[in-house]
Amino acid sequence: MMLLVALHANGEPVAGKQAPSVPATTKASAEKVKDDTPAAASEPAEPEKVQVPSEAKADAGTAAAVATDKPEIKTPETKAASQATSPQEPASTSASISSPASAQPAATQPAAQAATRTAHSRLPARTSQPLTVEDFNRLSAANQRRIQQALFEIYKGQPEFMKEYDWNGNPLSDSIVGPITLSWLNRFLKDFRIEAPRGQLSDDTIEALVHFAAIAKVYPDWKSTLLSDDLARWIDRKPQPLRSELYRMRLSGSAQQVIALLNMYRTDGAPTGRANLTESWRNWVIHTYRLDEADLKTLAAKGKAVAELAVLQEETYVNRQLLSNAVRDALKESAPGQDQWLLPVVEQYARIEDPDAPGQFSYAITGDVLQQVQADPRMTTLPAPVITMLQNLQGIDYPRQDLFDKAVRATLGDGIGVCPLNRSDYQRTQLPDHALPAETFAGLKDTLPSDLYATLDKYRTLTTPCSDAQLKEAAAAVDKVDAMYQPSIESQARKTPLFDPAVPVDWNGGNCGCVLDELAGTVYGFYPFWLAGGKQQLDFSLLSRAGYVGLSFDERGNLVHLNERPDGERADGMLDTQFVAAAHKHRTRVDWVLYKHDWNVWASLGEAERRRGFDALADNVASFLNTRLTDPVSRIIPYLSLGATAPVQGDGVTLYFDNYPTDTQSVTLFEQFIDRLLSKLGSKQQSHGINLLLPRSAMLAGKGIYTPEHLVSLIDRIAGTEPEGWSWSTAQIRSRPHFLVFLEEPTSESKKQLRLDIENALHGAAREKLLRQIVPVIEFDGRSWQQLEDDVIYLKDNFGGIGLWPLSYRNATAAADAAAPTNSVDQTLLQHYLKPGGDPDLLVCRIVCPNRWLFRTAWNVSFGIALLIGGLYLWNCRCRAAIERRYLLYLLAAVVPPFALGMPLLSCDPYLEQISRGNWPFIGLFALMLGFVAWRYMNRKMNASKP
Repeated sequence: MMLLVALHANGEPVAGKQAPSVPATTKASAEKVKDDTPAAASEPAEPEKVQVPSEAKADAGTAAAVATDKPEIKTPETKAASQATSPQEPASTSASISSPASAQPAATQPAAQAATRTAHSRLPARTSQPLTVEDFNRLSAANQRRIQQALFEIYKGQPEFMKEYDWNGNPLSDSIVGPITLSWLNRFLKDFRIEAPRGQLSDDTIEALVHFAAIAKVYPDWKSTLLSDDLARWIDRKPQPLRSELYRMRLSGSAQQVIALLNMYRTDGAPTGRANLTESWRNWVIHTYRLDEADLKTLAAKGKAVAELAVLQEETYVNRQLLSNAVRDALKESAPGQDQWLLPVVEQYARIEDPDAPGQFSYAITGDVLQQVQADPRMTTLPAPVITMLQNLQGIDYPRQDLFDKAVRATLGDGIGVCPLNRSDYQRTQLPDHALPAETFAGLKDTLPSDLYATLDKYRTLTTPCSDAQLKEAAAAVDKVDAMYQPSIESQARKTPLFDPAVPVDWNGGNCGCVLDELAGTVYGFYPFWLAGGKQQLDFSLLSRAGYVGLSFDERGNLVHLNERPDGERADGMLDTQFVAAAHKHRTRVDWVLYKHDWNVWASLGEAERRRGFDALADNVASFLNTRLTDPVSRIIPYLSLGATAPVQGDGVTLYFDNYPTDTQSVTLFEQFIDRLLSKLGSKQQSHGINLLLPRSAMLAGKGIYTPEHLVSLIDRIAGTEPEGWSWSTAQIRSRPHFLVFLEEPTSESKKQLRLDIENALHGAAREKLLRQIVPVIEFDGRSWQQLEDDVIYLKDNFGGIGLWPLSYRNATAAADAAAPTNSVDQTLLQHYLKPGGDPDLLVCRIVCPNRWLFRTAWNVSFGIALLIGGLYLWNCRCRAAIERRYLLYLLAAVVPPFALGMPLLSCDPYLEQISRGNWPFIGLFALMLGFVAWRYMNRKMNASKP
């Protein structure tokens, strides 16, 4: 039997309405199919026109505009079959669209309609029966292989599919439609509202499956949207016949028709505030660069891993997943886990594009391919002396490739140790010497070119300081060593950690107290999402703001979490934000870092569409920041404060727009985005921060949003112009944007160069204004304590703060079991980053401030009791007599608790600080007067009772 595919609004027949599109067939083929080949279609006649309902005219016009004969995307497998049978596309005018049935030849329309009615009469009331293995007995092995390949392209982004794909026996790639393949095919039919009654599966269903797989492969951005329930529900809301036509376009439309369908959906029905995570997934990925112990071992033996691939020689793989499985299996014994860095290199050289199907690849591993892989710079094996030098970088996270490259270059330079007498006295006496011993350095003799080794050895052993020319030559020699090994080191260090919403961020401040007012500037700590896991203890007293690195956005302004699996949850409602409440307890503000690095798609859009995307982003960011926290304490605070305070999950946003376009139009759109974000935040903007994160190189571009001149203008745009009598008070600085600038290694030079860059670009008040808002960001290696101390002191004197990537924290369990470390970032900040005369909080304040809402509530209750006792004393004679009989007890109940609770609150509660600041003499005098009055009263009572 041939396929009778019915596309329905809700997967059910619609009574009284024309069935959706049925491929054109002859009458004989509709009534009885004699073999597996579909009957040839007759020449189509002019399609009849169906009037579109008035409420659907706008959508119908869009759909009709693309329902014309356009070349469809074909895979090699579908070409021959599609030439034999190809669904006719309806013609249309701007005023109406063709009925799906009317696209058939006039002579065959009644037969097709009858066949459709017959098919409907055989269907169950709710849905068709699932296909069974018996339905595929007639199919050839080639068709069964095509089904599996198409399912792979459609569902390869879903972990459950890939898990079954890798099972023993390859049940999804063995060219046999068994139970596993069948379950995924039934899922496809369900996803697309396709009813295929048992025994009715034909080539048309296979062609529809293969056709959609081809579109999904060439245009991967479409797949998640086309598979989404949101799109299906949006189509279901459309009137007939538009609904049937949209389902036809979704299933078997040409590329142009699918684009039109998605444009209609995005304009009319796409959910706002979130993005489809499989669309341009690489645009929402952030990499970190880190060398671990295992990486150093791999770098010392990369050649061995490549040699293991010899077992794959002369093998061909039809898709990347099969290649990945083969590479992993080849390395699982001798080099487990190394397929992650090796696979991209193998793929690059083994890939073969199908000339008949652009964008589709197979992979052949030949002897030439293995030689190319072996010769690739990323496959270079590092000698032992280089591995020794790189141990100084072990365990350090670098957020950018250029920062990591500079760190590697600085590490190699320190380890090789050319021109040692050019180091200053301070460097020689205070900073550690990382130069390799002579016997270790000699290990490079057999791996470096002889002339390069001789040059390095000469400058290592000079007994006099190097001249400028010699310094230049020595630096060039070190650069050559760096160039030899940098690709291999970088490819190994690059990590792409996946976000797991099941692993929460669990912060605890212990007894650290609240943020110190005596900090010399802003201390900004970055918390990349991949650090989550286990209880972590932070010293919030030394952390002004914490930036959670985890959000990105698409071209429509929808928020998405970085590095989510393509089938993962969305950024709205998936994050456990209890860590925000933990930070707020200690008065540390929490910002959300919004990262985007690939602007190619965005730049290709029109100005109006880019503006709409930025407008939506501003709306979504404001809504996200102002979402209320849901922990028990945060829920009760609005009631305790009588509505004055409602804790929200964000205190600001830090924009990390890497590689943002520098043209004038893009700069203008960015400024408009800032203006809209400010307007959406409204009066709450004073409590929300808008900050920028950027590399130092971006300030030197000469144009764009990161030039010093533009940064100064952003200060006025975000914080407003200075009122008369303006001064650099702490409160005013905190309301202004911070410009967080990455410092590259060595920081001893880059921090000075950053200041010099600003001094050369600006003058006078503008220079002062920008310097006070610059917060340099450093990546501390955990070993160079003297260099950290130097950096902290320099940044304190020259800039508005210090940034740490990542922020300083300790594992809570280890922190409880271990003694305080001899050196720590927190101790360095405490010693060198306080204002003159600043001291840590007293123990009482470290208790009261984090628990201020509890103390406020207790004070309110005690003060209410005092008012009640006083009221009863004045209002009722009996109560007055009872109080006078036990006046000491009532005096203690009415006066002591409010006083005992109020004094610590005045000292430690940040909201009462303004009242107590400078007024302690008056407060003390008032307390003495109350004590004197109480003493006089008690004395009179005692004297009156004597005979």
